[in-house]
Amino acid sequence: MKTKLKNPAQVNVQTIRVPKVHSMVRGNLVADFKRQDKLGLTNRVVNEEYGYKKAKQPKLEFISILDMDKILQPLETQRETSSKWAVDRQKARNGIDLVAFGVLSVALDPNDGNYHVWDGCGRMAIAELNGYNEPLPCMVYDMTKEEAAFYFAYNQSEGRRKLSNEAIFVNAFVGRDKATMNMAVILEQLGCYVTVNDSEFGIVNPGAREKGYPKILVRALQEGYELSGHDVSICRQARDIIVNLWELTENDQIVTELYWAITVLFTKIPETRSGKVHIALKEFLRGIAGMYTQAQSAKEWKGKELKGVSGNIGVAKQLAHALATNFRGSKFGNTATFRKIVDLDRIIPKDTVAD
Repeated sequence: MKTKLKNPAQVNVQTIRVPKVHSMVRGNLVADFKRQDKLGLTNRVVNEEYGYKKAKQPKLEFISILDMDKILQPLETQRETSSKWAVDRQKARNGIDLVAFGVLSVALDPNDGNYHVWDGCGRMAIAELNGYNEPLPCMVYDMTKEEAAFYFAYNQSEGRRKLSNEAIFVNAFVGRDKATMNMAVILEQLGCYVTVNDSEFGIVNPGAREKGYPKILVRALQEGYELSGHDVSICRQARDIIVNLWELTENDQIVTELYWAITVLFTKIPETRSGKVHIALKEFLRGIAGMYTQAQSAKEWKGKELKGVSGNIGVAKQLAHALATNFRGSKFGNTATFRKIVDLDRIIPKDTVAD
């Protein structure tokens, strides 16, 4: 029996009106807004008394660390601050930088009347060591120190997005940070790009993407350069092998562990960079690339002891050791000459505890 469809005009369709969001929001806005609505979260406010023109609205106050009436003290549950860290932060900015300092989050506990700093104790230490006695900007909340401790923990674990290395790198580049600008030169020589979003402003070295070159993670870039002994030619050669054998395009990304393994191998055993041993190594990798993606290829050469290890520079030598071991055991590297050249002790000596 066929079901008779209702006249479309008679169907009550509820239109979902998604709120306007800023340009950096990504995702399925309709689906996510529906989920939010279904959970009863739309227009729902928690702790409304802390909001606009409410009883406990936080106040911006400027309080000196020498003020005897409003004594700023760190929350007892806060992290300890290294004095070296505080001096190093000043060294980075040639003194106390009040823009970088931002605002201290302070709880004025009604139970004891004290001003407990619950976010910004490290920055307060910078001011104290610096001798800066002028009033510091503080956002003062009318809450107990127990409530403050809860929100500090929440913000650190869930409430705030953790910035990716890529977000930090791109913004530092735009801000013309010297160290980042220097690394951007290496990035250009490497023939890769770093991106944080799809806009024209969210990329470092856009020329690489325009040429169809792949992207790379900041950790792979920076620590790969360190692993090579600051030799860009080694980094570029490792990059070229991966790009060519796996036929990477601008939409692809160099897999960190494979890149590091090849970089360390080239660094520790320079003979693998040229001649017959280099040709044999490329054929070994070509065979793997023909069967697996970069990420999947790890199953072929990493070994069980490195299973699950990814993006950890502390095991970069072990990654190179595993790659060399598999090369030596393959039909391409299993010759007396190649096995002598690709001496595993040159990567990790037997009498050395691997770091």
